[in-house]
Amino acid sequence: MENWKRALVCGALGAGTVLTLSGRRRMGLATIAGGLGLLASQYPERFEAVLENAPEYVGRATQLFGTLTRL
Repeated sequence: MENWKRALVCGALGAGTVLTLSGRRRMGLATIAGGLGLLASQYPERFEAVLENAPEYVGRATQLFGTLTRL
């Protein structure tokens, strides 16, 4: 990925995070979605692999949160 695209993705994700945490949730989530969309357009095969493995990831996250809740 070219440097300007990498900077654009990082900037969008960072700005979206700041906006979301500062209370402008809709604008923040839209900015994050735009950054992830650009990232997905550069690496479609990696995002496809993540979507195929999503149920496994959700299962692991649920198990982790369950363990943390019990602690």
